[in-house]
This record gives sequence, structure tokens and C-alpha cells, in this order.
Amino acid sequence: MREKCRIILDEEEFAVSSIVIANPLLNKILEKGESTRAWIGRKYDGIYIGFRKAEMKKLEKLALEKFGTRPLKKLEKPPLRIKH
Repeated sequence: MREKCRIILDEEEFAVSSIVIANPLLNKILEKGESTRAWIGRKYDGIYIGFRKAEMKKLEKLALEKFGTRPLKKLEKPPLRIKH
């Protein structure tokens, strides 16, 4: 982050200027020292990270190579999977 951003966590306020990526797969997308922007939001059961187009292309390529998963087309419903 180029500027400090104010966040509130457990009713306590912090100023954040960077994020440490500890996931080895995400580290392949966001290399050390590389600058980008991402949106981080809170959901009921976790968080979400919104990436820019350049990072999305890398994520899609990684998902295909690592997991054999292709991105869904716009408004396409995900395939139905039945768990046993």
C-alpha cells in the first residue's frame, strides 16, 4: 500500500500500510517487491480478495495448471457437484 489505510478489527482501530502474503500459491501471483492493488473485504464466514485484471489472468492460469479448473464465463452457473 502506498498510503496507510484505517481498519477496525475487534473494535480496535489500526493503520495498515502493507499486507504479508503467507500462502505459497498466492506468492506465485504476487511476487516479493511487486506492487499492485487489491480489495479486501469481510464476509460473514471469512474474507474475500478482489484482484486486478493482471493478477486474475495469473490466477486463472495457476488454477488450470494446478487444479484443472477453468474460469466460469460471465453469468455461467457453476457445475452441480454431488458430495458423497
